[in-house]
Amino acid sequence: MYPWQVGVHKLEAGGVFSHWCGGTILSEHWILSAAHCFEDLTKGHILVRTGDHDTKKQDVFEQEFELEHMIPHPRYDSDNFDYDLALLKVKRKNGSGIKFSDEVQAACLPDDSMRYVPGVKCHISGWGKTEFGYQNLLKSASVPIISDVTCQRLYKTLTPNMVCAGYLEGGIDSCAGDSGGPLVCEVDRKYYVMGATSFGAGCAEPNAPGVYARVTAFLPWIRNTMQRFA
Repeated sequence: MYPWQVGVHKLEAGGVFSHWCGGTILSEHWILSAAHCFEDLTKGHILVRTGDHDTKKQDVFEQEFELEHMIPHPRYDSDNFDYDLALLKVKRKNGSGIKFSDEVQAACLPDDSMRYVPGVKCHISGWGKTEFGYQNLLKSASVPIISDVTCQRLYKTLTPNMVCAGYLEGGIDSCAGDSGGPLVCEVDRKYYVMGATSFGAGCAEPNAPGVYARVTAFLPWIRNTMQRFA
């Protein structure tokens, strides 16, 4: 359903990996996520899964990878979530990276000219918290882009590296466990990753939409990093 969705799993006490964050497939080797997911962690603490739908069972198209590189943005600021983006390079298995199928696909990176149009609905997805607790089945929702002017009124710390999406009346939103996951917008039947889930005030509260790292603000860094660690 959302073939670019990645589950990021963290090593817990007792040697068990459990769901921690989300991510978006960019290519057979690269995944986009949020820098705040990886604070105080090393790449050995993380496994990523593609093609996963139900975290409680092995899905047919599921692939699991260790990381070769974990690269949070060097200017990430944990006080206000500025520059909240990270790139993950998967460690090859049997000489190859992520294998694509109907269930596993990359989302396109936008080009520099793409705009965030207020009111346009984009897709969010993840295994994050709902009113019934954390989810083992992948959930998704459609949320409209919110203008920077409106969002600036709601979040005084908003920077040009952020974009808001959601409903001012609340009710539908990303939440804990969705961090790093995709905000994907459809343009001319192609799906572009326009955001990585960053933060919000609570979940689905009125006047507290989700805030996402604005991918278009990071395109030079994304391209340079993927080239440098190719």
